[in-house]
Amino acid sequence: ANNYYYASFNESNDDGTNGIFKVSKGTMTQLKDFTAVIKPNTSYKIQVVKSGNTYTVSRDGAMVGSVTDTAYASGKVGVGSRNNAVSFDNLTVVR
Repeated sequence: ANNYYYASFNESNDDGTNGIFKVSKGTMTQLKDFTAVIKPNTSYKIQVVKSGNTYTVSRDGAMVGSVTDTAYASGKVGVGSRNNAVSFDNLTVVR
């Protein structure tokens, strides 16, 4: 529960809201910044791919960031939102 990776998208860009992050023992670190922000009330197709130790995130077919990190080799998939309303549709997980 205190160790995971996540991708975050926001309407603004700062060190805590827009990028690829790693949480280790509850402490968050930004591994990659997403320079392009999202617009409110807009749908996006998000894809996260893990290949070996590399995590690549795409939005609407364009890669927005990629990192390589070896901290966590396995885990679970989850989706969520922090401090904003959101909806998810057509979640697909492929192994």
